[in-house]
Amino acid sequence: MLVWALVHPSSDPALDWWNREVPAHTPGNRALRDQGVRLQKWLSKALGIKARPLPYHVENGGVFLKDAAVLAGLGTIGRHNLLITPEFGTRVRLRAMFLDTDLRPTGPLAEFDPCAGCGTPCHRACPVDAFVDGVYTRKRCGLEMERAEAAPEIVDGTVMGIDEAAATVKYCRRCELACPVAASKGR
Repeated sequence: MLVWALVHPSSDPALDWWNREVPAHTPGNRALRDQGVRLQKWLSKALGIKARPLPYHVENGGVFLKDAAVLAGLGTIGRHNLLITPEFGTRVRLRAMFLDTDLRPTGPLAEFDPCAGCGTPCHRACPVDAFVDGVYTRKRCGLEMERAEAAPEIVDGTVMGIDEAAATVKYCRRCELACPVAASKGR
């Protein structure tokens, strides 16, 4: 399996904005999908390796991308339940594909513990207190996602790469943006 990341700087929030009219529903998903197609073609042509992109959702045949990224040596999962990479902090989006070849596993990063000694600003930034018990609570985070879905905003289509303005869901990124690792990288 090959896992790769798309950098998602704080200066480009629209990468995660969800809109039914946008191909792949977010500009970030569209970019990752297009990268996957190009990568699949390159692997075949340049290296003779057959590849099959994996769906994003586990229930559709995908994999747990954060866990796969940790095993691939891209980063570690932080106290906020997000992948943290040494290069880009939390500001990445992930995809994976199966490769029809044997690869030497990269393995988890040794000695990378960005949350050690951190005062957890990610926990304090959460608008629904999803870390009330000191660990991530998916159900509480889901409440914030439901709130965003219930109140989409009309966004100029050009921001999303489409022709017309349309209702767009802007999901919360507060814990991600509060992570000092990403901030220290200027992202």
